[in-house]
Amino acid sequence: MIQYIWAVKIFLIPVSIWDLWVALSVMFLCLSIIPAISLTDLVIRGQLIVLLLAPYYDNSLMLISLSTLIWAVNFLLPAIIGAFLLLNFRLKQ
Repeated sequence: MIQYIWAVKIFLIPVSIWDLWVALSVMFLCLSIIPAISLTDLVIRGQLIVLLLAPYYDNSLMLISLSTLIWAVNFLLPAIIGAFLLLNFRLKQ
């Protein structure tokens, strides 16, 4: 939740903390119910955030960018770092 709040402030999206908290809670509930692999999770997460925050902010591209940023920080960045560490470990052996 804190990552989303920071990202909303970085992107200057005018959504109150309370509305964001409620929308994110519903999004996390839906994400836990909907089965998805990690690559389709980005698409599902983006559609859910647009659906839930559209009444408060009408720029869908900015909301998808928000979701993509959070996904990249939480999934893509650790995967890239892990791949480099594993490659470095394998080259040493």
